[in-house]
Amino acid sequence: MAEAHPAPRIRGAFTARFLRYHCERSDIVFTEDMPLQTLPERLLRVEVERSVLGAAGRGVRSVVIRPALLYGRGPGLNPHSHQLPQLARITVARGRPAHVGRGLNVWSHLHIDDLAELYLRTLADAPPGSLYFAESGEASWRDMAIGIGRAVGLSGEPEALPTEEALRLLGIGAVTSFGSNSRVSAEKARRMLGWTPAAPSLWDDLRTDYYKTSFARVEEA
Repeated sequence: MAEAHPAPRIRGAFTARFLRYHCERSDIVFTEDMPLQTLPERLLRVEVERSVLGAAGRGVRSVVIRPALLYGRGPGLNPHSHQLPQLARITVARGRPAHVGRGLNVWSHLHIDDLAELYLRTLADAPPGSLYFAESGEASWRDMAIGIGRAVGLSGEPEALPTEEALRLLGIGAVTSFGSNSRVSAEKARRMLGWTPAAPSLWDDLRTDYYKTSFARVEEA
């Protein structure tokens, strides 16, 4: 996003995400100053991020935000995020919760409203060339699968998806998303911008009727 601004001329924010591939839980929690090893499928995204940050040297008030997994109902024409709605659809279609592998891999997460608030604070106060992770907590994919199951009315233990079925249902996302770790710290955004996530937690969001009314089958009368 960008708008006219006298000096520097433009201010903008770019959204990116970093993944660490791992089939089990990783203890690594990334911060903005940690070196990253770029994976082939993320080369384009990383180059865009570098271009945005580099624009600060040309008088552009550019900022990069790396949000965690997003949840919550958005206010736009498409109110859904990607990963949890996809998991909800698969859960409903299969009739039971499911995850990839043992499901112990962990993702940080963030409510869409908290991300919107961070954008506002970033555009108002962030120095040019700034980089921020954004998260309000974290959970394993197994725990999220259980939560999604209950949210759409399917309780019980989740099933580990066989490799072939996981790839058929999720594509490369079986590895890059549902089979990976993405653990980050937003301490920098909290400290520098005074940003404090205040939206409902992931677990509170899963207790609403959003997932059931949006993704569960409607029973025929």
